[in-house]
Amino acid sequence: MKGLLTRIFNRNKKSTTLATPPPPTPQPRGPVPTPKPPAPTPTPRPVPTGDKREELRKIDKQQWEKLDVEVKATQSKVTELTNWHAPNAATLSTQLQELQKKATDGEYQVAIGLFNGLKGTVATSHAACKKWVDQDAAYQSTLTKLTEMEIWAVAAAATLRSRMTALQGDVTNGKYEAACTALLKLKTDVETAHQTAMEKRECDAAWKLVAPIYSAAKVLPVITPAFGVLIGKMQTAFTNCSVEYTAGEYKKAKPLIAIVKSTSEAVLQAKKDNEERIKADLIKRATISSDQEKRADDRIKTLSEPEKKKVEKLLTDAGSEPEKQNLKKALACGHSLEIVTAFAAKIKGKDEKWMLDNLRITGRSTGTGVRQQFKMSCQATMIQAVKGELDPVYALKMHEDHGDVDIADEVSDTSKPFAAEQKALLETPMDPNNDPINTRYLNTANTALSTRSAKTVKTVQDLYAAATSNYERNEILKKIATNPSVTELTSFANSIKGKRASGGVAVHVTDSTSGDGRGRWAKDLLNQMKDVTGIKYETNHIDASTRNVAVDNISTELAKGRPVPLTVGGGEGETAHYVLAISTHDGPPKVLYIHDPASGTTVMRTVEQIKANNMDLPSGWRQLTAYEKPSLA
Repeated sequence: MKGLLTRIFNRNKKSTTLATPPPPTPQPRGPVPTPKPPAPTPTPRPVPTGDKREELRKIDKQQWEKLDVEVKATQSKVTELTNWHAPNAATLSTQLQELQKKATDGEYQVAIGLFNGLKGTVATSHAACKKWVDQDAAYQSTLTKLTEMEIWAVAAAATLRSRMTALQGDVTNGKYEAACTALLKLKTDVETAHQTAMEKRECDAAWKLVAPIYSAAKVLPVITPAFGVLIGKMQTAFTNCSVEYTAGEYKKAKPLIAIVKSTSEAVLQAKKDNEERIKADLIKRATISSDQEKRADDRIKTLSEPEKKKVEKLLTDAGSEPEKQNLKKALACGHSLEIVTAFAAKIKGKDEKWMLDNLRITGRSTGTGVRQQFKMSCQATMIQAVKGELDPVYALKMHEDHGDVDIADEVSDTSKPFAAEQKALLETPMDPNNDPINTRYLNTANTALSTRSAKTVKTVQDLYAAATSNYERNEILKKIATNPSVTELTSFANSIKGKRASGGVAVHVTDSTSGDGRGRWAKDLLNQMKDVTGIKYETNHIDASTRNVAVDNISTELAKGRPVPLTVGGGEGETAHYVLAISTHDGPPKVLYIHDPASGTTVMRTVEQIKANNMDLPSGWRQLTAYEKPSLA
């Protein structure tokens, strides 16, 4: 454009003669108005001849053609801007087309001027946009990772998406420099968040595989000290893993999951080994005790000669020693020869495992057994377990009538003999003469009396001594704990005189609307079976000073083949639940096998665990607070 203007200026200079102004007109003296100078007469611009115009056009065309490389380069940049969807690409493309049209129309100098103005704008836009385009790989990678985090529902994704949207707005508005700067920071933040999310997902995936193993292991009770050590290692590993995971240190947490897995598997393997030991020990436990052996022999001596011959034939025809011993157990329990003969036919040729699973209702080869059908029927279930341990005819009938006695009915069906018997035992009114003195009531009453006057204490002692049964004494002890007046206590003692404790209240384990029901003591029920079992029981309460001796005594009685009912709770004097110790094994370590009616499972606990109040039974109780001491009836 500058060249064009210069040539136009030079042409005018050569062809134009400036007019000579007229000489000044003489002026009279004195002030006179100055006349306006005359307007110059315009000289018309000479028009180039045809040949001259053609020559100039050729010069202009040559100058335009010299720009061809630059024009093509600019065209290429405009095309790239269009492909890159630059916001000003359409405008630049239009301007380029217009100036190219000027050149096509022969207006080369106009086209040159327009191009010189446009090419700078295109170069600037192209350079800025290319800087952004060069970041495309980083942008796409960042966008992909952000989208993945949104799919994974990562909390930080929402904030990062907001920043991405703002960045995309800058690109749309052609603010490429700002977009590049924002992308640099966003890319770093997204990569960090994405890496953390990946590590979390890997942790979650690993834990998904380990969780069932840990869940199965963590609920197991501590069955031996060594088992307790394994559980401790597992819990420590889980705690360490949880701390790192909660802190978002997923990279540190992941290897700890492997430790949780290995320690959990060790616990489960120990459980399996323990179950195998329980199974082996329970199978090896004596089928018949020396007590029952003697009772059977004594009974045979009382039979007539024809009856003796029948019994001798039954025993001779027995296919194995366990089969023979179970026949003698049936005789010891007082069953008629007809029943014993029918029983012999049922067990004929059965192997040892079958007899363990069908001629007992606790400590079977599966580690399961009789289970309480009612919320407070632990004592009734324990009574059934005692009878099932000593009377194989009774145990077999229970299996025949009920099937899996270790599984509680889904609905209360007392028409089944097994459940009906439990209910009847639970609801049997208690014999007031067999109700043991509750040491917890006694201790609470003594504490209450420690602040009363000597006269009041003497009156209370007289009322207690005048009671006609342990039922009355226990009720008086409970009343004393409420600090009644002497008149109130005397009236209460008179109101219960001669009465007996009512039985329990049966509420089925699946009944969620009728409360928990009510339990009862079991001593009277145990002793009502002495003609069958040959054993009588006496309640012995335990405290810290007597627990060790009591545990040793229990083990001694078990070694004689006498099942021992245990009362357990959460603290001293708390008699919350009945379980049944069915056998002992010297080990090491020396252990007791205990059947818990609440779960219907038989578990192994070391003598040291029991002495240390660390029983951790399936029912949740851990402390031995009383036991029913057996002796020959």
